[in-house]
Amino acid sequence: MKKILIILIALNTVFFGEISANGNDLITSECDSYQLKKDNYSQNLIDKNISEEVVVDAQKIFQGELNGVSTVADSTKKPIFILGGGYLLSPIEYLPAKKKSNVNFAAPIIVTGAGMLLMSSSIKRSQTEWYQKNIKGGPYAADDYLTFVPNALAMGLGIIGVKAKHNFKDRLLIATMANSIMLGAVYGLKFTTNVLRPDKSEKDSFPSAHTSLAFTGAQIMHEEYGSQSIIYSIVGYGVGAATGGLRIANNKHWVSDVVAGAGIGMLSTKLAYRLLPWIKRKSSKKENLTILPMYLPKGAGVGLAFDIK
Repeated sequence: MKKILIILIALNTVFFGEISANGNDLITSECDSYQLKKDNYSQNLIDKNISEEVVVDAQKIFQGELNGVSTVADSTKKPIFILGGGYLLSPIEYLPAKKKSNVNFAAPIIVTGAGMLLMSSSIKRSQTEWYQKNIKGGPYAADDYLTFVPNALAMGLGIIGVKAKHNFKDRLLIATMANSIMLGAVYGLKFTTNVLRPDKSEKDSFPSAHTSLAFTGAQIMHEEYGSQSIIYSIVGYGVGAATGGLRIANNKHWVSDVVAGAGIGMLSTKLAYRLLPWIKRKSSKKENLTILPMYLPKGAGVGLAFDIK
């Protein structure tokens, strides 16, 4: 019990900032995540007649607690002072901890790469033969509407009460960034690859914009609501897959176009989530953020512009 009490006291007497000579006044410094620089840490505690057992436990506590801090970054680089058992033990220098991003790009990169590998002539010939033998009806217009459903759900579910990871403003910013990145990537590839569509109508087949748009929204649904229920992820990806399937059934896209489009949509969303903290920091410094319309062949979108001083 004594050991636990000492540890709790240590926890409650960790301060970020400067302490005046009499120990009563505390000037708090705002700081991001920090890691301990442990060069002389243990020895300083031992010199103050603190037992080795408590030193080890305190190290674990301080490392766990200090690394978990997440507020506004401080540029003044003030030292951290640790008070324990009523004594000022020593100032411990800190360094900004390198945050590990929880955004995983592996899956969308693999999917996009798979789409590129499927661009072979033999696969396209097989798809043409399959289409001629099996698709009797069509065209099916549902893909022109399904493509917008995941993005609409990503925005709307939070409004009707489903708990999202981010608030509506942040979700709107994420969706704007993700779709802007996606549109730029998709139409950049369309105009540079010049792949002929299966129905031979135009040379802008690769990748599928309909599928990319649907999977951009599907990835947002997964990121925002997937932790609440896997159903939301299944619905989002299911609508995206249905959109891509209908593009093939309508003879508008090759399988490679659809697979790569899905990967690009997911990747664009992942990039938007990675950029969100940076964007929010910039906007907090009152730097200008402008949302601009984007006019594209057969459609329109939105883009972001920053005035960085």
